[in-house]
Amino acid sequence: MTDEQQIEQAEVKSEAKEEVKEEAFTNRQEVLTPLDDINYHRMADTLDIDYSDRKIPHIQEKIAFLTDWAKQETKSDDRLTQALAIKDLCKRLGLNITGKEMVTKLYKWSYLDLQRRRIELQQQLI
Repeated sequence: MTDEQQIEQAEVKSEAKEEVKEEAFTNRQEVLTPLDDINYHRMADTLDIDYSDRKIPHIQEKIAFLTDWAKQETKSDDRLTQALAIKDLCKRLGLNITGKEMVTKLYKWSYLDLQRRRIELQQQLI
């Protein structure tokens, strides 16, 4: 075997390995949870949520809802702008609590705000 043939064989093997890796990566069908999302943790840090509380499913849903509410409120996908909108809401409501209790109060207010907007849109349609 010549050197050129050995080099060609090595190239073919490395290409085959790369194709297998690409197929394995694209065929991977993992379900990602909020705990796998770094932005979820960043928002939870902003809201002073303990790590043990972050694992609670209804807290995850409330943080996701608050993030979506802030996204609508600011019309921005920027995480920092959304966090500022949520912090501004805390100040407007005069909340001096942190953690789960704060998230629950903010969730209730933002949910009612969303319902108010829907009612106003329905009133405009009539």
